[in-house]
Amino acid sequence: MELFKRDTLTLAERLNRDFADLDLIERLNRIGGLAYRAVFTSHLEMADQVLTWAAALSDQSINMATLKTSRLFPENKSLLQITRDRYGIDIAEFEPDSDVLARYLADCGMARFHSSGEARKAASKNRKWSPLDEALKGADVWITARRRGPGAETLEFAEWDQARGLLIINPLADWTDRQVQQTVAAHEIPVNPSNAFATGSNTPALVDDGTPATPGAEPVEVSQKVHFIC
Repeated sequence: MELFKRDTLTLAERLNRDFADLDLIERLNRIGGLAYRAVFTSHLEMADQVLTWAAALSDQSINMATLKTSRLFPENKSLLQITRDRYGIDIAEFEPDSDVLARYLADCGMARFHSSGEARKAASKNRKWSPLDEALKGADVWITARRRGPGAETLEFAEWDQARGLLIINPLADWTDRQVQQTVAAHEIPVNPSNAFATGSNTPALVDDGTPATPGAEPVEVSQKVHFIC
């Protein structure tokens, strides 16, 4: 195993250079070779599912986690178990402290939650950031499915998170919507139909025959059907 150094500036630069010439599974194998504990946090969206599929095929032990908030869609709960069964992997669930949430809502009230931006930020911290911090405890590498796009045009493959003291790696940083959808179709990766339309995405979701689900959109070539959960 390559020695992981806390002075990661040089390491991040090297990964940003090397990843451009590697395919997705090679990138994950590279991560596994340098990290003592790599954690991938999945939102169960389409790109996350592609990364989960690739991690299951890689030669490395990558810890997988998802945040179990009180506002998850039922379809995501089903998809989580389907994904575990399909790839024979463990995906740990981290959830907010129910007592803390109950106290917050009792103090804040739902009316204030819907009307106040500060209240929503506080609720987001309780529901998302606290369990995320727990999921990343002890990790030296945090893997995400983030990709370049509006607001993230310069997203790097690797970047240092000073606040958490770990290296963030984005193996899909240079992937397009089309690549994600074609990979899902070609390998029949299970996805949630409610996640098929990414916010701000110009690429349509696919119906069973590979034609776009939105009128007037460009056809996308696929070799197999997208596997939506029921």
